[in-house]
Amino acid sequence: MDSVQTKVNQVFQYLCELKKLNYRIQRKITDFEKYWWQADLARLSDIWIHDDRLENDQWVIAHKAVLPPVPKIPEQLQEWVIDWGNPEQKPEVKMQIPRESRMEEGDIYERFTDNKARKEAFDHWFLKEWIPWAKETKEKQKAKKFYDEMFTLYHLLQDEGDNWEIVWGQGLLTWEKDDVKIQRHPLVTPLELRFDAEQGLFTLCSTTKGSRVETDMLLHLDIPNMSMIQELDQVDVQPKNKGEVASLLKQVANMLSSEGQFIEDWAPIKQVTSHLTISYSPAVFIRKTAGRIWDVEYQNVIHQLEQNYPIPETIKKLVLSDDGSRIESKAAYSREWKSLEDNLLFPLPANQEQKEIVHKLARNAG
Repeated sequence: MDSVQTKVNQVFQYLCELKKLNYRIQRKITDFEKYWWQADLARLSDIWIHDDRLENDQWVIAHKAVLPPVPKIPEQLQEWVIDWGNPEQKPEVKMQIPRESRMEEGDIYERFTDNKARKEAFDHWFLKEWIPWAKETKEKQKAKKFYDEMFTLYHLLQDEGDNWEIVWGQGLLTWEKDDVKIQRHPLVTPLELRFDAEQGLFTLCSTTKGSRVETDMLLHLDIPNMSMIQELDQVDVQPKNKGEVASLLKQVANMLSSEGQFIEDWAPIKQVTSHLTISYSPAVFIRKTAGRIWDVEYQNVIHQLEQNYPIPETIKKLVLSDDGSRIESKAAYSREWKSLEDNLLFPLPANQEQKEIVHKLARNAG
């Protein structure tokens, strides 16, 4: 890397660090606006996730869940059973019902257990109809909740798509470092949300952005091998290939701590300790882009500079100080843009003033 490239690299390193000063570090997945664990979604029949029926670019398909009807109560139980429409609450049975009142003896009550056939009818209805209904309904309600959240998110993205992103996270880093608790996925894959109105389903699909390793949750902490981990930023890994993902996550765990450990556990680790653990624990979450896009762009520029990518003359002018360099830079700029000045073409009709503006831009750098 020559002196100009080094100086330009330092400029973008500075801009990157400056931007991070105003960036609120989100060290835990709970800091994001919303998140869903794969372990929870995979239990729902209306949600296809980690499923053979998915195409290669599809991560999640959410079908529109239809709640099953509440089971009818047998006629002989109608005056005895109340509140059986809530799947979270066991039906309530009246223990006794007043049948007649006598002045001398007071009310005469009939107890529910007085009739053996009635009790057997309830037990059969409860075990064979209500319990299966409650189980299915609770699952459908969770699937419906996720579908409704995707519906709201879809319309949010239509209006404010540049401010939000949907991300698939793999490898939950759980660690308490320097009294700071961290619980984030280092390997992330941006997703896009598609809606099929005819079939009534939402699909989370891969984008052209690929996968990357994020380290912003470790900012301002004393991490010995931080530079090595940052080199993994643009990783060449297939996020659906469990073997490749496991290999990468093991590397991250070993780089971060001599006691770092990777475990193939799909459920999230709840307790955060000083013992670094990365569990598979995949999740999908939404978050505001905020300064994250700038950070990614600066990192991309820095990576390209390190790969000796050509630097535009307008950027070189930021770091050139001596007159000779400026003259050389200006001459190079003039040669680069001379063809445009001589052969000016517009896609639409243009007046003389607009043409003169372009000629001035072609003759002057910056």
